[in-house]
Amino acid sequence: MNSLQIEKLKERKGARKLSEIPDEVLKALHQGKIESVNLMEWLAIDIQTLLGNVLVEIGCDRYLDRSGGSQI
Repeated sequence: MNSLQIEKLKERKGARKLSEIPDEVLKALHQGKIESVNLMEWLAIDIQTLLGNVLVEIGCDRYLDRSGGSQI
């Protein structure tokens, strides 16, 4: 996803239902590229997916549990 696409997504109006969130928005939310604009988008985010993507991006993927279990 390029910066022009991300800027376009930032100008969106938030969805009122989970089914109204476009796939590209959900993907960008899970990648940490954009912020949620309302509660519905925030609730749609899979926090484990977001954390995994952010850890890889910042070079801290050694903290990921690749065994499939929880480290907590």
